[in-house]
Amino acid sequence: MDVDEELDLSPTCAACLVQLVPVEFGRHVAWECPGCRLVRIG
Repeated sequence: MDVDEELDLSPTCAACLVQLVPVEFGRHVAWECPGCRLVRIG
């Protein structure tokens, strides 16, 4: 696996275009945008 494929594992925020950070959301993994604080579950 090269570096580009590794970066694709973290989704990016459609609004801010920054990489989302994983957060725990109950039993699920959610992704939070450090810019606009949008949380995406999945």
